[in-house]
Amino acid sequence: MNFVRVENTVFKGCAYLSLFVSLLSLQAQEGQPLNYWAIEDAAERATLPKYKTIPASPSADLTPTDGLQPREDYRNWPRSHGDYTSSKYSGLTQISRANVHQLEVAWIYRSGDKPGNVQVNPIIVDGIMYAPTSGNHVVAVNGATGKEFWRYAPKGKTSRRGITYWRGPNRERDRVLFTAGTEIIALLAISGKLDPDFGNDGIIQIPDTCAAPLAVYGNTVIFPGFSKDVYGYDMSSGKQLWVFHTLPQSGEFGYETWDKMDLGANAWSGLTMDRGRGIAYVTTGSPKPNFMGQRHRGRNLFANCLIAIDVKTGQRLWHFQEVRHDIWDMDIPGPPFLATIERDGALVDVVGAVSKLANTLLLDRVTGQPIFPFKLKRAPASKLPGFVTWPYQPKPDLPEPFATQEFSMERVTDIGEENRNSVLKQLEGATMGWRVPNALNKPNVINNVNGGGEWSGVAVDPNTQTMFVNANNFPWYITLTQAPEDFVDESKLPETPGRKVYQSQCIICHGPNREGTGEFPPLIGLKHRSTEEAVAELLKTGKNL
Repeated sequence: MNFVRVENTVFKGCAYLSLFVSLLSLQAQEGQPLNYWAIEDAAERATLPKYKTIPASPSADLTPTDGLQPREDYRNWPRSHGDYTSSKYSGLTQISRANVHQLEVAWIYRSGDKPGNVQVNPIIVDGIMYAPTSGNHVVAVNGATGKEFWRYAPKGKTSRRGITYWRGPNRERDRVLFTAGTEIIALLAISGKLDPDFGNDGIIQIPDTCAAPLAVYGNTVIFPGFSKDVYGYDMSSGKQLWVFHTLPQSGEFGYETWDKMDLGANAWSGLTMDRGRGIAYVTTGSPKPNFMGQRHRGRNLFANCLIAIDVKTGQRLWHFQEVRHDIWDMDIPGPPFLATIERDGALVDVVGAVSKLANTLLLDRVTGQPIFPFKLKRAPASKLPGFVTWPYQPKPDLPEPFATQEFSMERVTDIGEENRNSVLKQLEGATMGWRVPNALNKPNVINNVNGGGEWSGVAVDPNTQTMFVNANNFPWYITLTQAPEDFVDESKLPETPGRKVYQSQCIICHGPNREGTGEFPPLIGLKHRSTEEAVAELLKTGKNL
């Protein structure tokens, strides 16, 4: 498989992304052993072998292409990310290298909504574009003229990342599926009216919000919850058929990999499906709260994983974890992608995903075994009390990393003496290097809290077996400080009017407990960082995000 990257970088500029994180407790609590807050022994860690390797699957054991996968319609774009394989590939040929420079604006559609951004790529089927707007509507627009056919206004906030077109038995029964708040909504594509045969008059109530595009298999709609878990619902009755717990419950595989079940491991980035085999693939986020490893000791399954799920039963078929016990917010942000590649003269089916570390996981689609040897490197120990880091972290050679994986002083800008001196001053006393744990009250410079790869994922040309990826090279410095207030699991508190508003409008960015989600800041301790007037002003626009 060939790899092409498009790089964004600020290493040679002056830009740094700064994040201050509050440690919520560094004190012993009732029931904890006396050595719970001991500091790791760096000398003992150094006695471990420098590298370990997960061997590649033998070519004879790889899953051959079986022809069961329905051929995607590369002339339409029926699902965000292009199709069920998340290929982002179009077979249209009217625009080419020879004429792309001649393109002109054909039309501009204005939704007439309030300012804001939309992070969803629209879907286009049979010449009609369907998309959410910044004002929380879903619209159908003529792709040739820009004329609006219809619009629908849901009660909850529409999905930030996805929309799906579902073919019915005839054109009149085609649907547009999306989530809004804690509802799955099915609109008749021809009219924008609620589909009376879907759930309860066009709506299915669900237990969580969902940022990603939905998937349909038979009469089952499948979606990842934004907070946790993956669900399958019957589209006719609206009843839940199954749930796979990305945060394992007591008695389930993976539960023992946490000393205290917390938050995270959510499949926020998306879902891809092998429709021929009936397998759904999801990638998961880091354990939460970010950066605070003392809150989630252990390997933390199924965080930072690529997971295969049987869509008929919801059972896990296999999982592959990249970062173990993530304390850097280095989750797998893009949805999985499906591809067929050649290995030793045979065509085999694989599933892949790109990570913030700029690694490309490439695995057998059925067994989950790696196509290339997956190397792990001994990681540094933490100097913070109570932090128990995982001894090995991923350092694969192939596929080659597509962005810089660590920051060093050689990466400081040389564009002007004033710029360089400004950056050097910011780096005074900072720690940096490969998988260095964060320290208290001093910055730790790391790549790439916002990628490497990002939630946009990759594009795959199925004809040439080439993968295209957008590569970010953004250094962050993370500073841990003592928290001004104790953590409270707000999901277990009684419902209030304010909490309901937060769940429908804010949780998708700032998390279920205001802890933040990677690029979106935590709201815990906000009174210590801002004023009531500034917060009131912020609520008007949300910084247009």
